[in-house]
Amino acid sequence: MREDVGRQLPNLVELAEAGDDQAVRRALLGWSPAKLVSATGQGRRRYGATGVGRVDGCGMGVSWLLAISWDGRCREASVVRMTTDRSPLADRMLALLLSDHVEQVRRRAWRAVEQRLDPNRAAHTLPVLVALRSRQRGRQALDGYRDLVAERLAVEPWRLAWLSDDLPTRRWAAEEWLATGPTLTEVVERLETETEQYVASTFIRHVSQQAKAADSSLLLASRHGRLRADGAWLSSDPSVLERLLGDRSALVRRAAQSRLAAQGFDVVGWNERNRSQSRALRALRAAIEVGVEIPVDDLLDLAEGDDPADRRRSRWRGSSRCWTDHGSPVRPPRP
Repeated sequence: MREDVGRQLPNLVELAEAGDDQAVRRALLGWSPAKLVSATGQGRRRYGATGVGRVDGCGMGVSWLLAISWDGRCREASVVRMTTDRSPLADRMLALLLSDHVEQVRRRAWRAVEQRLDPNRAAHTLPVLVALRSRQRGRQALDGYRDLVAERLAVEPWRLAWLSDDLPTRRWAAEEWLATGPTLTEVVERLETETEQYVASTFIRHVSQQAKAADSSLLLASRHGRLRADGAWLSSDPSVLERLLGDRSALVRRAAQSRLAAQGFDVVGWNERNRSQSRALRALRAAIEVGVEIPVDDLLDLAEGDDPADRRRSRWRGSSRCWTDHGSPVRPPRP
């Protein structure tokens, strides 16, 4: 990312000095918040020499880029110019300066942000502050802005960040929501609608840490293998666990195998019978997991079978992985 920024900055400086503000705007709006934050270090080292006097009479392209200048006077002048710029890009650049190491720049940036505060602008500002939160004064800036939004706009900041295109921002929103204390059922329901694994992992980790034995049925109904596996470890019902021996997730199958084996259930025999009745690759893998010996001819028949889905999934790579797992101990998943 840093190399990419280093290549683009010189071109953006040329465009800004040539007065092509629209090209600069398109480029900067196309950057992710993390990339924009990365540019502050490189821009302040290499492209901040334009004097304060150059701001007057120049287009906004120069002002936006001066927000990442090494010269605090330039950054302060940039804030002054951006107070009249109502664009989303100005919201993002001002957000960068809320954690500036020069106090005077920070004060001006905060005044500008407070004067233009509204839900739409907050949705552009929060992703940049989330990307800054691991930097010096970044966490303070995020916390201060979050309190400002909650107080002035009477809305939880995570709600404004929830629909962001930036995944780290959505993950932050998920963490903020979890801190409000939703019920486990609400978290699982929210998880079922989440399409991004990066965000879903936050919910999964929370549920895994909070779930009790009484929640096993809730977890077993999930489409996520990790939650079904946790539900299997929490369950003691043999009839429920037996059904999980054929689950599509190896993590779930192994949890059920271990729980049933501890109860004296014949896991090997069940899988032998299941394999003889089913040609599905899942049944074969489950049988191999518990130590059922499979004739090589059966593996070849399966790899060359009529089921296109089975052929795609096997491709020898999957079959060889099953063989290497043969005889390996069954372990519970990490909590």
